[in-house]
Amino acid sequence: MSTISDKTSAGTRAKVFTNTVSKRVAAFGHAIWDRVNKLTNNYVSYLAQATQNFINKGVNESVIFGYWSVFSLFPLVMLGIVVATFALGPDSAKMEIRNTLSQFIPGGGGTLISDNINQAISQRGSFGIVGLIGLVYGAAGLFMNLQFNLSRIFRDKEQRSWPIQLIIGVLMLIALAILIIASIVVSGLFTVVGRTFLGDKSPLFNIFVSISAGVLPLLIDSAMFIMLFRLVPQRKIAWRALIPGAVLGAVLWELSKNLFGWYVVNLANFGLMYGSLGTVIGLLTWTYLTGCLISLCAEGSVATDDWFAKRAPAVTVAEPVINKPADELPMDAPGKVADIDLRAAEVQQNID
Repeated sequence: MSTISDKTSAGTRAKVFTNTVSKRVAAFGHAIWDRVNKLTNNYVSYLAQATQNFINKGVNESVIFGYWSVFSLFPLVMLGIVVATFALGPDSAKMEIRNTLSQFIPGGGGTLISDNINQAISQRGSFGIVGLIGLVYGAAGLFMNLQFNLSRIFRDKEQRSWPIQLIIGVLMLIALAILIIASIVVSGLFTVVGRTFLGDKSPLFNIFVSISAGVLPLLIDSAMFIMLFRLVPQRKIAWRALIPGAVLGAVLWELSKNLFGWYVVNLANFGLMYGSLGTVIGLLTWTYLTGCLISLCAEGSVATDDWFAKRAPAVTVAEPVINKPADELPMDAPGKVADIDLRAAEVQQNID
């Protein structure tokens, strides 16, 4: 009996100790949270709500973004091949497209596409007007999906019509091409200027080229994020909220790109698990992470704008997760096709 009593007493003491520690840890956490909130004038609460919004909806939307990215990436590269070959010639187009892929896709993801560049260049003459229109539409699908996601985050009153979304998607595609071309031109200018004034063998030349190679991607990424957050949503936010979010997104994207590339090369082995589809899975994983980054930075920018304007933070509204019977919904409920009155049908059946 004494042994059982001792075990019960020890268990009770352990439970009391655990509860006491948990309460003290929770009290300490709440004290830190209140302190930080007070120091930042509740800005941390706004960012916490933005993070929760991303968890509630942004994660699932990023899955769709990843699918559309992979689905649109091949038409986008094909379209780039057609245009670049016409402007630069086959050899230069091949080199520039591979360089561009290495800038945007870490690890071995670009290999899946670059392996088919030679075949695509040899068949570029078979693309007619209809094929070119199909390529533009397929590549614009990615940006149309982005419009839908950013419209929710920025609280647009209504979605744009489908033709307008397609037009904006094509314009964003053109803007992306201009930014890439500008990056290539400026990178070449940096190399020429460094070689002219410093010389190829000067240690300063290598430093100059390395700095330009690090700064240019950040500038291009920042411009892309600013373009997304300013031009795509219909509701505009203040520049002081938009620019920090865009720059933060550019820095995080470059860091994550290098980290993911290192992970793919040194740790991950997608081919071992997925076989010949390993590269596709790796590419899909990277595009999913990119969608998460865009969504999270957009939520943060909107939360910052609300904080500056002293508005209440935005909260993601959860939609019903189960189907409901038609007779429990109003006539004009979204997604409802027909209104079936079961009681009237039963009365008619009894009459018959």
